[in-house]
Amino acid sequence: MPDAFRHALGSAAAPVLVGLVYGLWALAIQRRGEAASGGEILRSVLAGLAVAVLFALLHHPAKRLAKEPRSLAWGVSAGAAVGYLHSLANTSVLWSSTLGLLVAAGVLPIAFYRFYSQEE
Repeated sequence: MPDAFRHALGSAAAPVLVGLVYGLWALAIQRRGEAASGGEILRSVLAGLAVAVLFALLHHPAKRLAKEPRSLAWGVSAGAAVGYLHSLANTSVLWSSTLGLLVAAGVLPIAFYRFYSQEE
């Protein structure tokens, strides 16, 4: 298998895999051990699709962005994703928002360091 084809396949598979895992995780949280309803399945599919698209947009075209806005985008996206998943567990909006902000505050410096250290 040529390297270019293998790289293209891996680049397309990563967002799909992340979106699939996120959607299944959201469905598992919403079900609470009961049978899944059509609305829960639809919400989980849409959440997984949104995360897959966001991951693809951040991972590939964002490489042209400077390291500061790119790390901010990764931090905000990670915080929003975790906050949304936590809100599905019927917790308060305040706690879900706080958790999302804490995750964003943790991911932002890590992403900045990664982009800064791999700068060419």
